[in-house]
Amino acid sequence: MNNEDHNFFDTEDLITTKEFVILLMEGCKISMEPGHEEAAAMDYALKKGIIEDYDITNWDNPIKRSCAARIVHDAMLTLLSEKDEKDWSAAEHLLDLYSCRSCVKHIAQVYVKGIMSEHKEKLFEPEGKMAKAQARSVIAR
Repeated sequence: MNNEDHNFFDTEDLITTKEFVILLMEGCKISMEPGHEEAAAMDYALKKGIIEDYDITNWDNPIKRSCAARIVHDAMLTLLSEKDEKDWSAAEHLLDLYSCRSCVKHIAQVYVKGIMSEHKEKLFEPEGKMAKAQARSVIAR
């Protein structure tokens, strides 16, 4: 890891969707053609169903925690062939778990697997943003 990478990971700056997807692809050992990582990672993830058109449209915006949960969950299923946890009752204490009906499964799975934790006590905060250092921790898990 070079010094520039070290600074990227230590920062509390917010991570964009594009940066998050590139980190995830690297974390899953998906190699991209040098010099074309951004476009290749997004194209690959879109073709595999890991990201959606929404993510492409918002790729330069800070990623929402709900989107990060969805992308990580879909990558686990698609790229890593990891099975969902059957019992995700441990996530039911999150007061905002059901605030996004389409996000429930993704948030619950990454939460019970220990990949993403609550942002504040008993709150996942699906609309919250993610810092680059947090993203690194999520990808490492």
